[in-house]
Amino acid sequence: MPAQIDEMSRVIGNIEAKLGAHTSETLRQFNTVTEQLNKIVSNMSSLPPSPVCEQRHNELRADVAELKKSVSIMSLKIGFGTSILIVGVNWVLAKMGLPSIGG
Repeated sequence: MPAQIDEMSRVIGNIEAKLGAHTSETLRQFNTVTEQLNKIVSNMSSLPPSPVCEQRHNELRADVAELKKSVSIMSLKIGFGTSILIVGVNWVLAKMGLPSIGG
């Protein structure tokens, strides 16, 4: 019986040693991967943008430029229309003998 217990103890010891070595290797690999991921994440802000991002940014810039142009044209139209309206209102007010608006 003591020989069997001794043999069982050796087998358990071998299993524990193998598990410990396997666990240590797995933990080492995990730490390596974690370090690599941390390095990538910390350097992400200095990475150049991807071609897809650059293309989308250029599209958005073009859209914004087109909107600015449209707003400028619309502003000119509104300004011109307002000027004509003021002239028309002042003409009507003058015909009625009232003071003009808009200076």
